[in-house]
Amino acid sequence: MSDLVDAQTLQQILHISQHTRNHMEKKGLPVTGSGQAKQYNIEDVQTWIQAQRKRIESLVIGNTYNNDEITTAFQCSSQGGMRRSHTTNTLVLLSNHTTDIYEDRAIVNESGEEMLLYTGMGTTGDQDLHATQNKTLYESNENGVPVYLFETFEPKQHIFRGKVTLAETPYQERQKDRKVWIFPLRFLNHNYALSEITIQYKQDVKEQQARSLDIQTLRKRTENAEASSERLTQTKSFDRNPYVTAYVKQHAEGICENCHQPAPFISRKNQMPYLEVHHKVPPIGRWFRYNRKCISDLSKLSSSSALCYGSYNRRRWYFI
Repeated sequence: MSDLVDAQTLQQILHISQHTRNHMEKKGLPVTGSGQAKQYNIEDVQTWIQAQRKRIESLVIGNTYNNDEITTAFQCSSQGGMRRSHTTNTLVLLSNHTTDIYEDRAIVNESGEEMLLYTGMGTTGDQDLHATQNKTLYESNENGVPVYLFETFEPKQHIFRGKVTLAETPYQERQKDRKVWIFPLRFLNHNYALSEITIQYKQDVKEQQARSLDIQTLRKRTENAEASSERLTQTKSFDRNPYVTAYVKQHAEGICENCHQPAPFISRKNQMPYLEVHHKVPPIGRWFRYNRKCISDLSKLSSSSALCYGSYNRRRWYFI
């Protein structure tokens, strides 16, 4: 039979706070005695925790789950992008790519690993690194709280990406006239890659949202354009900033900026003159693989032009 430990020792062993321990007790954590005389059998406690996480362990990376299934598995809140569960002692992150053009971005680091630049918690005013779940995520490499991630590309459909870890020190950047905290997250499972169809669907939706804005608003948004996303799919994909794409096409007014001829046909998607946005810095080629400046340039107006199908292909294949 395992030795019994007191509350403080239990908290140190499990890397949990008193608040989390109290919450676990309300949910049925095995305990003997009361008040300061409380004692815990470590084997019984670990068995109880494993039972609480049983549904989590049944989740499959790459599968899609709805909100109710996530809430049930993690025993967490059904709302918010950062959901702390004191029952399973986990933190659930939802990266929703459907609700706003200002969003979390993906990159591929110099080791060839995909990472997600996750935006912290707080929708109004400057975000606080040491408040609520921002603090939990910031301290997740030391506080013993496992972090799990879901990504959403279609409404109510959340792709399970498994465990993630804080890979670098969080940093601040300005979004929508306020300061937010960016958490660089590394995926712990490298055997799964999003489909190119999923990435293209997201890009089409974002560009459709951007097309609804007038050209003056688009111009203002492009001045604060975020860097493009870079994804590991079956091949490497670049998720370009939709404001830049929409502005360049609107500004061209249906005329190719290379041959200066009208677009040869109308797009079936939006019934607009069909033009491709070409980026002067080519996003392919071995020498550009991990060049962060190259990725950043994909979001600049100075690197972009609207071209007809023929001009686009000539420039794309000849790097001009």
